[in-house]
Amino acid sequence: MPVVWLSLALFCAFFVTAAIDGMYFHFQRFRLWQHPETRTEHALHTARAVLMPPTIAFLFAPGHAALACAAVLVGLDLIASLLDVAVERRSRERFGGLPHGEYVIHLVATVFHVEAVTLAFAGRLSGIAAPPVGWAHGLVIVMVVGASFAAIQHVVLLCRGFVATPAGAVR
Repeated sequence: MPVVWLSLALFCAFFVTAAIDGMYFHFQRFRLWQHPETRTEHALHTARAVLMPPTIAFLFAPGHAALACAAVLVGLDLIASLLDVAVERRSRERFGGLPHGEYVIHLVATVFHVEAVTLAFAGRLSGIAAPPVGWAHGLVIVMVVGASFAAIQHVVLLCRGFVATPAGAVR
């Protein structure tokens, strides 16, 4: 069970770091959903946010089928992450590039995320970690619900950006 708790703790650290990145850099400072040149980046962030709740749920759910679903979702998240890195430079030209602080936040969030996912898979595949029960199960539910709210926020802002700013307009 310590592997599960460590994985959950790292997911919590990831969520805190990602929240700082999202709320400050993406939503407040740059408002990525509003600008035509940053919408693809925001759409990729939205895809990753939508993938997170089922990924967490399947990573910690019992059974081999759940674990297989988690592996597929983690693979899709990796693809979205790589595409995000590919578009980020051009996406942020308007703002003079990605600020150093945001690079650091991305690095830290990525480390926490990869460690959390790796420990969850390692624990499950080695048989040393059963699906969480008690407090750990409650924490998984809280993370799935919280990640679901973040996903909804991303989708709403993505849709709002398409409605509020006509293609080609510059704000």
